[in-house]
Amino acid sequence: MKLNPECVRDTLIYLEDNLVMCEYFSIKGISFKTIINELSQDNKYSEEDVAYTLTQLMSAGYITGYKNYNGKDRKLSGHVDDISWSGHNFINTVRPETIWNATKKSAKKMGVASIHGIMSLASTIFNAIINDPEYISAIINNIPK
Repeated sequence: MKLNPECVRDTLIYLEDNLVMCEYFSIKGISFKTIINELSQDNKYSEEDVAYTLTQLMSAGYITGYKNYNGKDRKLSGHVDDISWSGHNFINTVRPETIWNATKKSAKKMGVASIHGIMSLASTIFNAIINDPEYISAIINNIPK
């Protein structure tokens, strides 16, 4: 199964927007079922894409919680408790559309599909912008569509 980078970004942003601190300063987590239903609601992503994204984000250490495979059919269930430091770093790096669009184009051109590879590209582009704002224009203009 392929990892959908758009789904990764949107899942993390959804979690950032919807995880809340409750009494006694604990975080009220969100079930996989709720996340899957919300992100597949408008058919932007399939339920399978969202479920796979959640398992991969957990494996990569971008989110914390638990996952389980229940019953004879081994149906996935789980719960996201929080976004890790690495997950927040990813969101904050790819949140600006200019960086995200340049990252997607670069990743496609270079054949990069892993979360860590995409994060590395996004960080490089982010650092380039900080050091030389004209650099991003050169990158975007020179990547074939």
